[in-house]
Amino acid sequence: MDPQDMQNPPPPPNVPTPIMSTLGDYQNRMNDLLFGNRPSYSQDNQRNSQAHDNSGQQAEQSEENNENNNNPQDPLRGYEQMRMRLDIVREGQTYIQVVNFFQNIFLFLCLFAIKLMADHILDITVLVILSIHFLQADHHVQKIASGGMPDKFLQLGYTSMHFISLCLIVYFYDIEDFSMANVFGLNIGYFISTDFTSVGLLSTAYGVIVIDLIFKLITIMPKLIIVISPDSAIGAPQKRRLLQFIEYCSQLYRCALTFGPWFRYFLYSSLRTVFYATLAVTYLGLKFQEVLQYSISVRKTLRYLFSESSFGHTPKKWEYDGQICTVCHEEMTQPIRLECNHIFCKVCIETWLDRNTTCPMCRAVVTKDMDNDWKNGATSRALRFF
Repeated sequence: MDPQDMQNPPPPPNVPTPIMSTLGDYQNRMNDLLFGNRPSYSQDNQRNSQAHDNSGQQAEQSEENNENNNNPQDPLRGYEQMRMRLDIVREGQTYIQVVNFFQNIFLFLCLFAIKLMADHILDITVLVILSIHFLQADHHVQKIASGGMPDKFLQLGYTSMHFISLCLIVYFYDIEDFSMANVFGLNIGYFISTDFTSVGLLSTAYGVIVIDLIFKLITIMPKLIIVISPDSAIGAPQKRRLLQFIEYCSQLYRCALTFGPWFRYFLYSSLRTVFYATLAVTYLGLKFQEVLQYSISVRKTLRYLFSESSFGHTPKKWEYDGQICTVCHEEMTQPIRLECNHIFCKVCIETWLDRNTTCPMCRAVVTKDMDNDWKNGATSRALRFF
């Protein structure tokens, strides 16, 4: 090397120092922030994190595959899945068998019902006719009692038609082993005697239902006479009490009517052992308890049958002079003062309290000593089977 070259060495290459590179990066980032450019390092970090997650998932899947390939219980898992499939198939077959079983039973019951109706078509027709006749008569009694049929000629005409039809039914219709005179006369000796054709379940139930319907038609007759009577002969409050009393007496008598037929059914059998006699005596005890309950209702109704009022009292004339009834908006007739000191017409307040339990003015609770069931002339529509 020449001495001249050694005195003048070449300039060093343009290699940035760490300090200069740091300053350059800082300047570039400042320029990006100042001129609106987003730093690119955040996007790089997101891409790097996504790539890292994907690689982690692939690694986990590969490990699971290796474990599954190296797991010696794979055949057992296959057997378990096969067993579960077989159980599902068996459950489906069992469901189909149950459906078919009930379908066959339903078809058999339909055939049995059709055969039963065909064999007893006449008896079923009688039951339907009596039921329709009773429902229609009960509706007319309530309609007349509520003032829905004001024409007196229509009332008399319907009452006459009902009386004639009732006489025809009682006189001409007869049931085997059910003599009308002995049944309605409560002749227990007739049912204890052996003078009968059969004591089957269907024949006994049919006879009891028919007797119950006929007696309910008989009960409607005195109710019709009461509701068509003029108010001058029987006042409106007295009519309601009489209708209630007749209905409770009817229910008591209907309860006693079913005793004879069912007592005969439980007592007589082809074996005639002590067991059947025990059944009959047990039924006698149950029936006696039921009759006692109905007799209590009849006695309570009879207690208030001829009383003036079961609530309030009659006020003095100066207490209601010049006032009008707030229910009918007319002058007071037979005024009644309640415990809350409000005064109303006797007919108005009794009619109101048949449907409500409070005063029409202040809504104070009015306590009464008697119930208001069956005061509208209605007859119980429930059939007595026993």
